Amino acid sequence: MFKAALFVFIGGGIGSTLRYALSIAFGTDQPWHLGTLAANVLGCFILGYLSHYFSLSDTANQSLYLLLATGFCGGFTTFSTFSLEGFTLIDKSKILLFLLYVLVSISIGIFGIIAGQWISKIIHT
Repeated sequence: MFKAALFVFIGGGIGSTLRYALSIAFGTDQPWHLGTLAANVLGCFILGYLSHYFSLSDTANQSLYLLLATGFCGGFTTFSTFSLEGFTLIDKSKILLFLLYVLVSISIGIFGIIAGQWISKIIHT
């Protein structure tokens, strides 16, 4: 149990740090929160890839899955931040921008999962 938690902790720390770096790189003063959007889309792609890759083997390395999928992707993707930013748009009465932000984020996130699975299938089957 401790070993598993340690892998999740390390992956989460790396993912959270990279998410922060994306937010800084994209800036925080624009209405679209592009850093959060980029983290969510990229995280969905990575998680889609990993979920397929690790499903190919019964002997897949559980520690590596915990590090990358649970830890890294969990720390890197930012649904809670996404939700807060959505609430902020509603609170500022920017309803149309909120609806567009939610639609684009979720649609592209699902596309990221599909693309990650597809790329993994091409590479690993």
